[in-house]
Amino acid sequence: MKKNILVIYYTQSGQLEDIVKNIARPFEEKNEEYDVTYYNIRLKKDFPFPWPGDVFFDTFPESYLQIPSEILPPPDEVLNKKFDLIIFGYQVWYLTPSIPIISFLKSSFAQNILKDTPVVTVSGTRNMWMFSQEKLKVYLKQMQARLVGNIALVDRHDNYTSVLTILRWMTTGKKEKIRNASGSRSFRRRN
Repeated sequence: MKKNILVIYYTQSGQLEDIVKNIARPFEEKNEEYDVTYYNIRLKKDFPFPWPGDVFFDTFPESYLQIPSEILPPPDEVLNKKFDLIIFGYQVWYLTPSIPIISFLKSSFAQNILKDTPVVTVSGTRNMWMFSQEKLKVYLKQMQARLVGNIALVDRHDNYTSVLTILRWMTTGKKEKIRNASGSRSFRRRN
């Protein structure tokens, strides 16, 4: 009998989707043993990407205070199937799981999906992921999910460079090298 694996995530740029699909690929390659289902959380009113500067900064209070937004219901395939493992991909927004992730966790759907199921969390983040993971652990415990592992993919740049490159990427959608007036590289965000 096949094992059912659910991959839950939210992505704007596609980066986190690439990460979770790479993690799930070995299961998909053994399709006679595993059935992998993907669930990309969707908000009724999504955040723009790239983010206008005012939205980027105005989102801080709601994110930090974990104020949810309304999500679209998960597909029936997600709601009506029992999963043997959940890979739970998330981003960190302002030291907290992103608003879409919090919105899912505070929705009427979350406990039905997560209850009594082993969960591996996967974060794609800069270096301040631990605060967010601790908050996520509280939600998973409330949902009676069984946290069995965590994968933190962390940006290796120093804080200053990381903040500047994240801000540039989120507000312009550009990740490539930038050059200062003399033509030399100033900083670069790596994937």
